[in-house]
Amino acid sequence: MRLLVAICVGLLIFSACSPRNWHSNSHKDVYTYAKKVSRKPSNIKFSERLQQAYREQKDKILLEIESLQASDQPFRWEKIQDKYKILNEMAYRLNDCVACSGKITPVFYETEQSLAVRYATDERIETGLGLLAYETKPEAQRAYHNFMQAKKLSPSQAGIDTLINEALEQGTIRIVIEGNYKREKDYVKDIERDLFRRLPKYTETKPFYLFYNPKEAVEARLQPDYVITFGYDYLSTGMLQSDYSDESFSVDIKVGEKKVDSVKVVPVYEKVSAKVTRCKKSLKAEGRLWFEIRDFQRDEVSIKDSFYDDDLWVNEWASVSGDSRALPTGVISSGSELIPPSYWTQFNSITNDLSNALSWRIRQFLRQKNALAFR
Repeated sequence: MRLLVAICVGLLIFSACSPRNWHSNSHKDVYTYAKKVSRKPSNIKFSERLQQAYREQKDKILLEIESLQASDQPFRWEKIQDKYKILNEMAYRLNDCVACSGKITPVFYETEQSLAVRYATDERIETGLGLLAYETKPEAQRAYHNFMQAKKLSPSQAGIDTLINEALEQGTIRIVIEGNYKREKDYVKDIERDLFRRLPKYTETKPFYLFYNPKEAVEARLQPDYVITFGYDYLSTGMLQSDYSDESFSVDIKVGEKKVDSVKVVPVYEKVSAKVTRCKKSLKAEGRLWFEIRDFQRDEVSIKDSFYDDDLWVNEWASVSGDSRALPTGVISSGSELIPPSYWTQFNSITNDLSNALSWRIRQFLRQKNALAFR
């Protein structure tokens, strides 16, 4: 009985491993076996696998194309042209395989692929034009991406660049950044420069956001979409705080011996003392930055918020005076007195942190606007 079971298991394994039961899982099997046939043209197994892989993958992809053509999926022609592209890539790979000649006949679908590309391009353009007709910025932005996809499908087709520029112009959001110079003008200007340098580089702002300062907006007679205003509520530094504490130590130290009554020897002690002075200096600067984003067209505030930041400088050291023998183990002088930072050093640190916070908050606002446009 065991022998019979072993024979059955062996037959099942042999059957599963038999070339007759092999099936292709991917069009890449065609490339794999074309390469193997090129290396060993006389290998019958490689030739059979190549023929089977090409036949199965070609039939599978043609069925997928037929299914897509019968569906009403949006932009299905892009998927169809991708399918035809694979069919033609397989055909070219086999055509370039000298050892494969006579073993397999590749079939090209270049006309079908070109037709699918044309239909896909036309669908993208038609969709984009429909979105542009709404004359709103979110729809214009979506139209832009449709025209860009059309350009990717048909790079040389005339007229697409004009549509891209039209959608970009209609979909661009123009923002004026205006610092309030009532307090800390120089540091507000630093934040302005930082925002104009950084914001255009972020992915959230490409390609639909342009930033202007007030002078540029006036010269261009601009009607912006949003105005970002910010300034300091305060930026100040406190008084230098100094704390000192002393700790004294004293101990009797054996310094020798002496005889008493010329017979008894007794130790001789000397009292020694030392002092440890611990010092701490601190200087704190702090600031609060307010900002608001106003929808210029609706004349309403979209966001209003503020950020706080501080810079705390601390210097600690300890000094020892007196006889070190009186000190507990491990107590030594440490650190040294340093010169406190200037107020502008601390203000620069605070301004940099607050600029980062404001930049992040603006980016968050732009991400929300982008999400609304493409939801």
